[in-house]
Amino acid sequence: MIHIILGKAIFEKLSNDPQVQAIVDNRIYPIISPDESYPLIVYNVSRQPDDSIDPPALIEYNLTISIVSRGYYETCALGNAVIDALDRQHGTWAEIAIRSCNLSEPTVDGVESDGGNVESIFYTQEQTYKVFARPELSISRS
Repeated sequence: MIHIILGKAIFEKLSNDPQVQAIVDNRIYPIISPDESYPLIVYNVSRQPDDSIDPPALIEYNLTISIVSRGYYETCALGNAVIDALDRQHGTWAEIAIRSCNLSEPTVDGVESDGGNVESIFYTQEQTYKVFARPELSISRS
């Protein structure tokens, strides 16, 4: 349930950011895009294991943001807007206490085509973040 709640927080943070919203409108999706309207953002959240016996003060997550667009420069602009919205940020997002959200790996740019067709090229960028959230607020909302 916490994954869903953290996903809601990420969705709120990105969809309320004016730079991101100006580029993707409301095309921000968990795990997979339901349509083929571009540009878009897809996010995926995974929780890091915790071997301690006591409940953790903070829960660590990996957040992967995938950006897909038809144009290279649009992909770069959206990637920069997402970094501005998320990197080194903290606060309460969708009533979830986010202690920190930091870009943890270099961004990875890519290009894909549908069956090698040059007319259907997609430019992609993947970003990976470490997110620390306070479990007491996350769990109380489940």
